Amino acid sequence: VVVNIILNILLIPPLGVLGAAIATASSLIIREAITTTKVYFISKIHLFTKSYLKPIAGSFIPIFVIYELTHHLLDPVPFCFLPIIFALFLGVYTLSMLLTKSIDNEDIMALLTFEKRLKIDLTPLKKLFKKFM
Repeated sequence: VVVNIILNILLIPPLGVLGAAIATASSLIIREAITTTKVYFISKIHLFTKSYLKPIAGSFIPIFVIYELTHHLLDPVPFCFLPIIFALFLGVYTLSMLLTKSIDNEDIMALLTFEKRLKIDLTPLKKLFKKFM
């Protein structure tokens, strides 16, 4: 809270709403870093595994490309295009997870739970995930 207030005081006057967004995002990142560090020192549980970090790293370039395309072609981005851009991001992120072989057993278990609760057959998706494990 203190970091957020300080950053708001420093960033809102020169940047306005953008400053508030940067301040809030920064304070949330700092809070999560502190929490993750505490968890590690107390329980020796490491939250960032390779299977977690690889798709994040693999998504930076596609996210940058999507951002640049939308920024240059659709500035400002019409509201009706946001679902399309979000679907494009999800597709790129899923592709990144598959190409970096970041699917693990916990992901398969989550998919099975999702399948069971919605009572739908996700066999093609399970087969695809298992190919890239």
